[in-house]
Amino acid sequence: MGDPFNATSSEWLETAWSNFERACRAIKSEDYAQVVFYAHQTVETAIKAYLTSKGYKVLHTHDLKVLVEEAIKLSLKIDIKSRDLEELSMHYFATRYPDARRRLKIPKEYYTRKVALKFLNLAYKILTLVEEEL
Repeated sequence: MGDPFNATSSEWLETAWSNFERACRAIKSEDYAQVVFYAHQTVETAIKAYLTSKGYKVLHTHDLKVLVEEAIKLSLKIDIKSRDLEELSMHYFATRYPDARRRLKIPKEYYTRKVALKFLNLAYKILTLVEEEL
């Protein structure tokens, strides 16, 4: 076993798929805030899988835009709007902390099936793209 603080790309990818499965279970139980949270986790861990596959030391950040920009520098071909990444990053905090949701002016009612599916689809698109690249 190597450095316990550096996971392999396959471990990151496995975690990404686990997060995606959690998001799918949350959609079935109509827990839409959790869908969005796990969609974020899916994208974050998928991009970290890509970065580690290229020998990149993983950034300790939850900012998806920053992570994707680094992956693009390493030749990941991805067609995702920065705005979508920024929005999903914002929900990393808003889905978990009521003070963050209040500060970001996001009502609890924001998390609808439509919003959840938007981010679940985004997560799936990025996850499968990364998996193909590995």
